[in-house]
Amino acid sequence: MDKQRALEAYLWKLSEENTLVAHQPSSPETTLIARYVGMLGPDPIGRQPFEILGTWIQSIPSRIGSNKMLDLAVEFLVDSYGTFRDDTHSRRKVAKASKAKALKELQLVVMSTNTNTTYDVLLATKLHYAAEALLGLDTMYHAIHAFGLAELLRSGSVSDVDDEHFWDLIDNTYIDDVNEAILAGRTSVYHNEFYLSATYPPPIDSDVIILSPSQRASMAIMHVFIQCPYAVSLVRHAISNPDDANALATAMSHMERLIQIDLSQHVSELMQTSVSAVPIPPSPDVADLMPDTLEFSSVRSMILCTRYWMLQTVLCGLADTLYRHFPIEAGLSLLPSPQQLRIIDVDSAIHIAKSLRWAASVSQDLPLVTLRLHTPLQMTIGPWHRTIRGISTQRSRSSSPDIHPEIAKELSRAERMKAWVIGQCNLIHIQWDVSVVDEQPLLEALDTMAGEKIPDWLPVRVRFEAEDGEMVMKLDYENKTGSYTEKIDVNTEPPPKTRTPHPGATGQEWQRKYLGVQELPLRHWKELMLDFWVVA
Repeated sequence: MDKQRALEAYLWKLSEENTLVAHQPSSPETTLIARYVGMLGPDPIGRQPFEILGTWIQSIPSRIGSNKMLDLAVEFLVDSYGTFRDDTHSRRKVAKASKAKALKELQLVVMSTNTNTTYDVLLATKLHYAAEALLGLDTMYHAIHAFGLAELLRSGSVSDVDDEHFWDLIDNTYIDDVNEAILAGRTSVYHNEFYLSATYPPPIDSDVIILSPSQRASMAIMHVFIQCPYAVSLVRHAISNPDDANALATAMSHMERLIQIDLSQHVSELMQTSVSAVPIPPSPDVADLMPDTLEFSSVRSMILCTRYWMLQTVLCGLADTLYRHFPIEAGLSLLPSPQQLRIIDVDSAIHIAKSLRWAASVSQDLPLVTLRLHTPLQMTIGPWHRTIRGISTQRSRSSSPDIHPEIAKELSRAERMKAWVIGQCNLIHIQWDVSVVDEQPLLEALDTMAGEKIPDWLPVRVRFEAEDGEMVMKLDYENKTGSYTEKIDVNTEPPPKTRTPHPGATGQEWQRKYLGVQELPLRHWKELMLDFWVVA
């Protein structure tokens, strides 16, 4: 009740301020449009780094002036971009002032209505998400907005949508929730009847539903990807209950259904029309392993293609886990053979690695595209890790100490590629001023995402709460000795940029880099909005 009364009092105060003070933006609408267009820069459509958020960014200028909440969100993003480009005290002060105004207006709109989510609210929240990311990923404020977007989109019910760009907004939002859900061991908020039905890919030869190559690829990939976190949970449950035949049958049949959707068929036209190989290696270090790289017709095409390859590594990782723990049952299933899985796994990893050079070429000053590629690139460590483990297991079972030259060559490639990818991921960390990661906890996390047991150092649940007027992120852990909670005050400066400590020491730095907000119902998100915005 105290929180409800505080909410009502705060909303009444904001309403009074709105009626007494006319909206006086810090610059005329035309100036704000000019600033926004200037932020996007001269890059042509298709090579615009902000397109990692969706093609809807091109529609914002036409919407400026029609909605105060959206205008203030745009101003916050533009000021945050200015701070990112030139992080001076005065610029950061201006960005914080913009943030305060924009948050209050967004709060007023979200908290004072119980009607369907509007498209403008989604856009404003997405703009806040981007603005907070530009101000600093380590603060984790962007994660609060990411969670808010997932909750707002959970039901799929949105009013006043822009039909041209709405699906693209969803397509560039759901993946963040799915990636976090896979790591955290929860089901994606998008794994429901609405999105499963909306994304079910129609037959290739259908003359009833006509889709563009990108639309078909987008639908099929989302349909499978939103079911992957649930698959991870099923596989983990089967492993922890080896005598439960029903648990294994459920995990196996779910994996069979996902793999039997012929994703390669649904993305083939996109690949043919949007991807080309050029004889330029990604770097001299691996030129003998990858003599060429890939180029894409647009940022959107790169995102879809690399997401498809990342999805393949997720599926291969889960199938590999089933084969290692249940070899007989997996061998009798409809899953591809271990040899086929390794080919698909490694091929997907190589394609993502070959995409890095093009991603980095989109914008040197604003490396947003490489930031979006970071998670797919990091996931490609898994195929090389699994290859090394598989060869090592075969050698340990062999009576001969000698290793076949071809197998030795494959092992050498896997070890070199794993080291190279980890190095490239850490370069992205450094570029965005985020702590780099040691190899061992990274490999443990990748095994976790393939259905293995969640290690003691990795949180099983994340919450944002207000304590004594301060925003606190709480990390819940479970291990053999029981359960415990760690706290991070997100209002303080992040810890110094050091290498991640041994995973047994703390999960806080890992949490700052990889996890956002997890399961909270929408009513709790609204309470969180009040706590967050009052504190901010």
